[in-house]
Amino acid sequence: MYLTDKERPIIIRALEKVLETEPAYARVDEYKKLLDRLKAEDLAQYEASLGEIHSHDYYVDEV
Repeated sequence: MYLTDKERPIIIRALEKVLETEPAYARVDEYKKLLDRLKAEDLAQYEASLGEIHSHDYYVDEV
């Protein structure tokens, strides 16, 4: 599932709310799996962005 950077936190929060309020007999397992996957993808994307930031670090010698 492709979500933009703006959509991802909205969907994660919505799924968290559904899981808080849904009765136990509802599709909780499916929602939980999707939520876990989105959070994992979000974390991986965040960690990748940190790697990109550090790969662009450079030092400037003082003059």
